[in-house]
Amino acid sequence: MNRKLLLLLLVSTVLAGCASSSTCPKVPSEGNISSPFNTDNDEYSPTFWENSFYYTVSNRQKKINETIYKSEFADGKFSRPRVANDLPFGSLQNVSSPTFCYNPISGNLEIWFAANTRTNNKINRDLFFAEKIGESWSRPQNARTINTEHFESHPFISPDGKILIFSSDRPGGKGGLDLYVSVRDNQGNWSSPRNLSEINTEANELSPFVSEDGILYFSSQGYSNAKVYNIVKATPSGYAKWTNPKLMPPPINSLADDTGPAIFKDKLFISSNRPNGCGGKDLYAFDLCGPAIIQCYVTSRFPNFPLSGKAYLLDNENNIVATQYVSPFGVFKFDVIPNRHYTIRYENDCNTKYSAEREIIVPCSDSSTVVIRTMFEFNPVEEFDLVEIKVPFFVTGYYQPNTRENLEALRLKFAYNLIGVDEQTRYIERPGEIYDSFTDEVERALTEAAEKLYDIVSLLNDNCLEKDDIKIQVVMYGFADPRTISPKAIFPDADIEDEKFGVFVRRGEKMDNNLLSLLRAYYTAKYFERYINLKSKNLSDKIIWKIEGKGVDKSTLPDKQKRRVNIKIQPI
Repeated sequence: MNRKLLLLLLVSTVLAGCASSSTCPKVPSEGNISSPFNTDNDEYSPTFWENSFYYTVSNRQKKINETIYKSEFADGKFSRPRVANDLPFGSLQNVSSPTFCYNPISGNLEIWFAANTRTNNKINRDLFFAEKIGESWSRPQNARTINTEHFESHPFISPDGKILIFSSDRPGGKGGLDLYVSVRDNQGNWSSPRNLSEINTEANELSPFVSEDGILYFSSQGYSNAKVYNIVKATPSGYAKWTNPKLMPPPINSLADDTGPAIFKDKLFISSNRPNGCGGKDLYAFDLCGPAIIQCYVTSRFPNFPLSGKAYLLDNENNIVATQYVSPFGVFKFDVIPNRHYTIRYENDCNTKYSAEREIIVPCSDSSTVVIRTMFEFNPVEEFDLVEIKVPFFVTGYYQPNTRENLEALRLKFAYNLIGVDEQTRYIERPGEIYDSFTDEVERALTEAAEKLYDIVSLLNDNCLEKDDIKIQVVMYGFADPRTISPKAIFPDADIEDEKFGVFVRRGEKMDNNLLSLLRAYYTAKYFERYINLKSKNLSDKIIWKIEGKGVDKSTLPDKQKRRVNIKIQPI
């Protein structure tokens, strides 16, 4: 949708139910929020606190001509504005620019604002503050440690109440009105105001505002040749410090005076006296950021595997906000809102057990479209290591996994003196009762691994695949612990002549850690083969087995965990 039309629709939504004013043109200039907010008076200094919208109205025909108005945001729209009589201005005159925070000492709500004062029959402008205690506001107090006999106005205070920025023409500045910053310490004392010399110019700077991500927005006459007020943004460069000031792009800035930036729900509100408004200064709202797109690509190591599926866009509360159907080529995109945290979930149509997620924080650019590209690699194949179980996967010196069946068979061999009677087979430990406590975890790990393998191989028998010659290679890497084996040790079981697995071992062949690790890989693979055949015999020819003995595991794992098997699955 066209961004201008989208903004117009948004403004229409938030102002739904409000009457029109004859002072506003039927089609006001872009971004003008129109009546009942804008009138033939001056509207400026927009401020938002929680779900309340405050702004200042100046009636040039009245002596006390500045009044604060308030509107509440609820159910997606603003209420009709009214005079903010609930704020603690007392008898102060020409009050403007309210800003709110929580006092870091008391925790109470605090308001700061500017108002006229009279000293020695001279009208001046000062900053004031008041604190809400319970349901009542305290009397407004002059911020005497901040104010001088010169002009102070346009305050902004951070929501935590620790940083105050304001505009002043006090001596020692760079010229005209400058921005100053003061920091409140843990005892509630304000530091001596510091000139923001990194961003001030010889012209006027006023109406500061700091966004949640720390960017300072303000108005200045010193950043364009036209000498009108423009909206400028500066990036944070430390605590209460900013640098690299840059003009905001059109339509936020115009050839007229643009002041008073404030952000609400990804909109930048300003005041401007640009043409085709409702009269004088009007309030305007613009998209703070340009469009943003998340472009996604899915790839796979499976040749010709369809990548079609569904993609879900989830917000930071894990709610689905958009859904896309993914083409067989694995391309999809989402139009998103900048300055948001999203999760993208991809699910494959052919492999319903497969899903993948990406977390993405979408940045903001006020000058261009943000395009974020992310990749999903659809790989139902994987590599997993049975070392993740913290118990011995094999009896010391033995080569069959420590299942109940294998453990019982090993004990029978000891009982009949088939092993363990001389140096040829004493490298195999006689399994004590402690091994019985390991079998549950070993069998669980084997079953889970075998089920993963079955799920992957099952894909090859699925109608989704267009080629029948795609196969899975399962590589089994066996490992041994560093225990030495007697030079007289042998393999005591029957000959192994397994062409399918490429393993050939003769009875009586010399046993060492290389052969031991090979046998561990082999017998684990045979366990997997039996598991898959029990579930579906016609999948057996889809697997190409590769058995490798890696010898001694030289990692830092405990010795009992070095007796293990690593499994790598890949398409060929």
